[in-house]
Amino acid sequence: LEIGSGIGFVTEQIAQRAKKVYAVEIDKDAIAELKKLPFDNIEIIEQDILKTDISSYAENGKLKIIYRREAKNG
Repeated sequence: LEIGSGIGFVTEQIAQRAKKVYAVEIDKDAIAELKKLPFDNIEIIEQDILKTDISSYAENGKLKIIYRREAKNG
C-alpha cells in the first residue's frame, strides 16, 4: 500500500518488484498520471487515506505500507 503516490515515480519502482501495489492518491492530476503507468499490478485508490479502510487491502492479514514524506523548508 503506497500512501500519497503522486504521479508514480516510486509506484513504478514498487510495481516492478511487488505482486500487487495499492496506490492511494487524492489529487486528480496525479491520478491521471498514475493511470498511464504500464503495469497491471497497480490498483489506484482514489480517496483520502484517512477515509480508507486499509485492512480490506491486506493479504493473509499482512500489508506493507509505503509513504512519502515531503521535505519542508524552514
